[in-house]
Amino acid sequence: MDYISKKISLVLILLTLSLHVSAGNVEDIHVIPFVKSSGLILIEAEIDGKKGNFIFDTGAEGLLINAVESKSNNQVSFQTLNGSFNSNIVPVSHLTLGTYTLNGLSAYTRDLTVFENKLGGKLLGIIGAKLFNAEILRIDNIKKTIELIPRRLMKHLDKASNSSCPFRFENDVPIIDVTIDGEKYAFGLDTGSSISLIDKNFIEQNPKVFKRLEGKLDLLTASSKSLNVTTYTSDPIHISKIKISDLSFGSYDFSLINTTFSKPLTGILSIDQLPVKELFVDYTEGKLYFLF
Repeated sequence: MDYISKKISLVLILLTLSLHVSAGNVEDIHVIPFVKSSGLILIEAEIDGKKGNFIFDTGAEGLLINAVESKSNNQVSFQTLNGSFNSNIVPVSHLTLGTYTLNGLSAYTRDLTVFENKLGGKLLGIIGAKLFNAEILRIDNIKKTIELIPRRLMKHLDKASNSSCPFRFENDVPIIDVTIDGEKYAFGLDTGSSISLIDKNFIEQNPKVFKRLEGKLDLLTASSKSLNVTTYTSDPIHISKIKISDLSFGSYDFSLINTTFSKPLTGILSIDQLPVKELFVDYTEGKLYFLF
């Protein structure tokens, strides 16, 4: 697939095996339909009577509401790849996504008009995966659904060790080990990114692993700053026992974002670029399971 053909990359800072949900109370399983636009997962939702879409982002913290910021004493600062921004804290009474409803939330405001214009349609905001408080989160790229499942209904996941890898959370970002040229490196895993990114310093230190591609990508983050990045392909990478070839990366200096992590990130993997039919995030055991 020619990922480089995408003119705009929207970045916000994530085997032949049959995995099925065990029989159980259907009310225990929540199903949230989604569509994809520019490689991003969009969830139709209703928030305090307003209907529209949210970007589903495994690399986002909490709930970000699309609104023009105003001066307030109740603010918090967010760090993105290419800068920070301040956001107001606002209350949310009700948020409904598919069969799942959340009540009494705190959210953060950010003017996301530039994203709304690129994606089309009404964009309500960005929702972080951890907000769902699920034991297992299943992203089904065939059915185009996100499912929230109790782990007692998915005990057979333990038998799928050949398609799994451990992960950890830091700053609400799921982090996995990726093997490149025989060495392991920390990568964030993100549904809120339509292109994978890699630290430009790592490329300079490993020139034989990467091949520069023609053309560049415009990189847009929640700080509303656009950057022009060089793109590369790499030798095959491995996630646990899983080999992934022909992956393309945008080159970016991770120095700023890495000040917020205890162990520096070498890159961010876009789930949109991984050839997976289904992805299971097991929050209880700290494991990811892939179905290709």
